[in-house]
Amino acid sequence: MQAEALALSFASTPLSAVHTSDLTRALKTAKAIHAAQPSPSTVPLHSDELLREQYFGAAEGKSFKAKRNKDMTLVEHFARGLFPAVYNRTERFPGGESKDEVAVRAQRFLDEVLMPYVWQEDTGKANSSPIHVVVVSHGLFIPELILLMTRKDEAHNAKNEAELRSNVRGMRNTAWTRVEFGFQRVENPRQGSDDSDVQTPEKALRLKFLNVKVHPHLHNLKRQTGGISRLAHDPAQKDIRSFFAK
Repeated sequence: MQAEALALSFASTPLSAVHTSDLTRALKTAKAIHAAQPSPSTVPLHSDELLREQYFGAAEGKSFKAKRNKDMTLVEHFARGLFPAVYNRTERFPGGESKDEVAVRAQRFLDEVLMPYVWQEDTGKANSSPIHVVVVSHGLFIPELILLMTRKDEAHNAKNEAELRSNVRGMRNTAWTRVEFGFQRVENPRQGSDDSDVQTPEKALRLKFLNVKVHPHLHNLKRQTGGISRLAHDPAQKDIRSFFAK
């Protein structure tokens, strides 16, 4: 029901492409969005392993309620079939992925798949209609992708990353965020061949969050509890828009 409601809310937006994780839940949502388009046959639908959720390896389907024994290494916990939660960006369960490894996948998707759409719009190769690309993925992957997207903005402030990372968590199922890439004309002084200052026009890549964690399509549906993966949703989390307020 959530996927169908989301699809209807996007039906009036002409999409250029839909990119989705090939895992069942995301793929079902993407197919619903695609099918609701006025002319689905003209909208490419791509499934991609790069958009998969973080893989937990031996801990898939296991409980993370076990507390760490300070007298045991993490490996010793795993050997006993205990899978306490991992908190830093480099730790991972046996055969699984760390947060940093998920970020590597997200970076590949951003550079190899999303950014070509941006450059296409900039070089004028796109048609007269705006490019709208839908990306369907998962609760642990999406924050990694969003953070990497903010780094493409030439006005990005690295000092805000830790707080930003915390506040992009906790998205509801099928909630969506709209990000707009654009170019801002700037004038940068550069040294000329005669040692005089000259003004060279350039374009700076900028990013805007137009909508964040939007879910009006769920208002008439029964709410499902939970946040990201097995983490509960925190209603006290800040809105990401506060980081981009002018």
